Amino acid sequence: MAFVLRKTMHSENASEIRKKIEGNLPTSIEPSEALAFLIENGLTKEQYGNIKLICKQHGCDIFPSYLEVVKAKLKCRPNGISICEKKAEVPLQSLLNHTADRILKLQEDVLEVVPNATHYKLIVSYGFDGSTGQSSYKQYFQSDEFNTMDHSLFVSTIIPLRLTDEHNRIIWLNRTPQSIRFCRPLKIEFVKETTAVILNEKKYWEEQIRGLSEHKYIYNNNTIYIQYDMHLTLIDGKVLNIVTGTNSCQSCPLCGAKPKQLLEIADFNSACFKVTEKNLKYGLSPLHAWIRFLEFVLRISYKNDLKKWRIKEADKNQVAARKQQIQEKLWLEMGLIVDKPKQNGSGSSNDGNTARRAFSDPRKFSDILNLNYEVIRNFHIILIAISSEHYINSDKFRAFCVRTFEIYMNNYSWYPMSPTVHKVLIHGYQIMDSCIVPVGVLGENASEARNKIYKNDRRSHARKSSRLNNITDVFHRALDSSDPLLSSLCLKKRQKLHKKLKFPSEVIDLFALIEPPQIAHQFTNETESLEAEDEDEDDANNFDPNIELDEENYDY
Repeated sequence: MAFVLRKTMHSENASEIRKKIEGNLPTSIEPSEALAFLIENGLTKEQYGNIKLICKQHGCDIFPSYLEVVKAKLKCRPNGISICEKKAEVPLQSLLNHTADRILKLQEDVLEVVPNATHYKLIVSYGFDGSTGQSSYKQYFQSDEFNTMDHSLFVSTIIPLRLTDEHNRIIWLNRTPQSIRFCRPLKIEFVKETTAVILNEKKYWEEQIRGLSEHKYIYNNNTIYIQYDMHLTLIDGKVLNIVTGTNSCQSCPLCGAKPKQLLEIADFNSACFKVTEKNLKYGLSPLHAWIRFLEFVLRISYKNDLKKWRIKEADKNQVAARKQQIQEKLWLEMGLIVDKPKQNGSGSSNDGNTARRAFSDPRKFSDILNLNYEVIRNFHIILIAISSEHYINSDKFRAFCVRTFEIYMNNYSWYPMSPTVHKVLIHGYQIMDSCIVPVGVLGENASEARNKIYKNDRRSHARKSSRLNNITDVFHRALDSSDPLLSSLCLKKRQKLHKKLKFPSEVIDLFALIEPPQIAHQFTNETESLEAEDEDEDDANNFDPNIELDEENYDY
């Protein structure tokens, strides 16, 4: 203490020492930051209270009270939420307005440097999907509907992708469009996914989209007008067949080609493959493409010895033996379990992770399946390309798909392409030309991953005292955890934890070198511009078309 006092006697040292002393003092955490910490770590109310208590006991009372955190939660929720025992929803207009407000609040520093912009457009993807395997609680529903069950959940969601102004400058860009943290729930309902439910849901949201009005945001006495551009792309193959009116799951939902035509036509440009233009708007569904491609090559391998698409009763034992042999090899050599039903009855072991791991080593995978290496390798390149968040040169992609189509037809013309493989190879470049953003950005990964989060939240972060309380807590937590402003607080940390692989050179060759929109200076809540980030952190916003592309420039 005497040493410090002697130092402070000299005026040139006093200010510096005071700063050092004050700098060592703990600083209070803002309620929004505390809420982000709670959600990021999956804490319950009790766990948060215990952390606050032990910090306080050690003389470091930096966490706000849980009451303040609750107030921060209310800012993450739009108006007009309606909840009953079997359904919770929010009007589309209300959720879009709230999402736009939170994004603009996050980007207020950007608004300072673009004062001449008054009209903005928020590009949003939306969709709906069902999931099974939810916990069934032994509580009756107050309604008299006998068939109401809680083991199936049907969810409608939106994902904000990009906010642009009238000069086509990007004011805000969703840097992780396939993250569950930006996947916002419109409606969750305990109902089984059926054709009638899907068609009613599509009609319901289309009516709300037609009724959308321009949203006003006041900033520094200036009025900003926001319009919404909606894209129905968060869907799987089943939903796509239903919304396009495709009666057979073996027919292409875009051009209507039937299995016999897929088997006999070897011309890539055949008139039978003429696409219905309105069906291009539904995207490519990259996640399900991985799974369908995996199942497709497995089916070929099972029947490769017979070289027959339709097998007779006498050949079934041989196909079953071949299938078991391949399953054992994949397990022993690659640690993969394929074509095995899950214990809870919700699908099979063929998921996105299994498909990505299988195709990650094309040589070994093709050897196990005894299939042409070039076909497997090209499939892998195509799947990575359509999953990337970069613009793809549609002409190059088409040429690559033509080569792949020819190789396939030369080796396996006896087995018709599955609708998904046909859709990607034949119509992939057309879908890319019709998309306003890269096809990978419009993917359904986040909405599919959200289904697991609903199951976990319902079990671990929701009250069980009544069905109304349970669905209320699940819906509110989904809104809180998907708030754009809140989800941007720890974005860089999540990105660093996310493992990325280098793009193969063949994929880089398919990239378009110039991205259409200009990207304005973009800031985060962490008061750092994107240009000031670490040089070793990959960032799509820092894309330079003059850089010579190689394997070090891109991750996926």
